[in-house]
Amino acid sequence: MESINQDKTSEYNLANKLYYLKYLRSLEKCTCNSTYFKIKEDNYNRISGICFGFNNNKCKKKYSIRINSFFSKFVFIRIEYILELIKCLIF
Repeated sequence: MESINQDKTSEYNLANKLYYLKYLRSLEKCTCNSTYFKIKEDNYNRISGICFGFNNNKCKKKYSIRINSFFSKFVFIRIEYILELIKCLIF
């Protein structure tokens, strides 16, 4: 059980770094016109365990962390595995 939590934490930290470097981009605004979002844990997402969620009390919609990015091509593979593969191919 501890390794599962560590995997979620590492994926969460990696997503925050990629978002800061502008490799991950969220939607501009939700259908409820909310524009402020955050990266948060999602227990229903079995692969990465994280999602983009808008910070609105009325709207609880979640969007994939891979939306609008290169990683949307590889839906069933964790982001950290994709990056590790890219590192191996480059170096």
